[in-house]
Amino acid sequence: MAPIFSPSSSSLNPSSLLPPDFIPHTASGLPSAACYSGRLIWRRSKYKNQNSAIGHYSSEGHEPIYLGGELLGSGRREALVEMTVTAFYFPAMASGAAPLQKGQSKGAISALKRAVMGSPCQPQQVHVSVVGRDHMRVTWITVDKQVPSTVEYGKEPGRYEDKATGEHTSYKFMSYTSGKIHHVKIGPLEPDTTYYYTCGGHSAEFSLKTPPATFPVEFAVVGDLGRTSRTKLNLEHVNRSNYDVFLLPGDLSYADCDQPSWDKFGRLVEPLASSRPWMVTEGNHEMECIFVRGSNDFKAYNARWRMPYEESGSPSNLYYSFDVAGAHVVMLGSYAEFMPRSAQHRWLINDLARVDRKRTPWLIVCLHDPWYNTNYAHSGEGEDMRKAMEGLLYKARVDVVFAGHVHAYERFTRVYNNNADPRGPVYITIGTGGNHEGLELNFKTPGSRLSLYREAQHGHGRLRIVDERRAHWSWHRINDSEEQPADEVWLDNLAS
Repeated sequence: MAPIFSPSSSSLNPSSLLPPDFIPHTASGLPSAACYSGRLIWRRSKYKNQNSAIGHYSSEGHEPIYLGGELLGSGRREALVEMTVTAFYFPAMASGAAPLQKGQSKGAISALKRAVMGSPCQPQQVHVSVVGRDHMRVTWITVDKQVPSTVEYGKEPGRYEDKATGEHTSYKFMSYTSGKIHHVKIGPLEPDTTYYYTCGGHSAEFSLKTPPATFPVEFAVVGDLGRTSRTKLNLEHVNRSNYDVFLLPGDLSYADCDQPSWDKFGRLVEPLASSRPWMVTEGNHEMECIFVRGSNDFKAYNARWRMPYEESGSPSNLYYSFDVAGAHVVMLGSYAEFMPRSAQHRWLINDLARVDRKRTPWLIVCLHDPWYNTNYAHSGEGEDMRKAMEGLLYKARVDVVFAGHVHAYERFTRVYNNNADPRGPVYITIGTGGNHEGLELNFKTPGSRLSLYREAQHGHGRLRIVDERRAHWSWHRINDSEEQPADEVWLDNLAS
């Protein structure tokens, strides 16, 4: 049961036993212990409780102890566990004292458990999003409710020339109380520029890259992520691409009312979501399944993943729009009212009317329930929304529509009202993030003449807009070479 990294057996320095990104802090209740926290992945034999783990690694009597963890996936003999862990090094062990054994001291183990989350003022679940043309929103959570909602930032590591103060919120759901959720808008920022930042005055340094102001611009697109080993592998593939903005058409954490699952998801995606803007819309797994009078059906989603809805004139965080380079992106809410005369329907009419195709020639839409689908899974679930809104998208000459919900990949030709139409959008279903529910394997046979490519695989897509006239779409499976997409097509802009 060894961690993937190999600690040095010759050094007495505890930091040499740990990965370089572990953060030192004090272990409350263990004054003789040096304490380091961070993430690691390890493989181990099956164990009784696969949602938590205590493990040891001995090195000449110097024994860090690892706690916490979440099962990512497992085979017949082995489990893959990702852990937000704390490693404790006891100096007494260097003088020949027997190493602490698992279960030997309930008091020591309890102290380790109290310390496993690290300093309560440390930011966690950091992610950034686009707000207007030259601002970004930084969001994070702290256990400590006294941490200020401030971000210091600059263009050089360790040098923060600017500081912004934002707002904060928290929420309760049944017996769960969230940490302090910070939202801070920073800017104005220069395009296509790396900024370094800290959160709340107590954090390690993060960095983010702003999107470009002009073409080319690249979007990474995938829905239905969840928190599995497949999710992690998918995100690793995404991270190797030089994308500018991440689009997620619904179903983020698969929390399904289990609020700690939101925290686990936030920690899983932080390495990517803290460095590039993540723009998301809600799916069915964001809905809270216990309805209480006066409650918000998307309480956790709205508190944790605040999007620029106010800046786009929307009355709800469930649907909004934003501009990036020469693209106008509309994020629709499949689980908000969408029929004619509804607030979302009226907002969409006004939003599309404001689009200037000379300034933003590309028009992209994301939603969760697909309007076109040849899979048996969720067949027809998006039909009412299609009937209510498809004409608006067609009139506006939307170029491409991305959806999730169905855990498979499918690309349609340009379509309007169930017929091929060169003036209609290309419809793409990409609910292939890797969630625990698995793939939707059953496509209808024979297929539709409108469906050009379909398969049940995990992966992500990339939309690279080259200029105001052409864009390249590619679909990448997680088990394929990054250089060889499984499906690709060039798109011509409908405004031109």
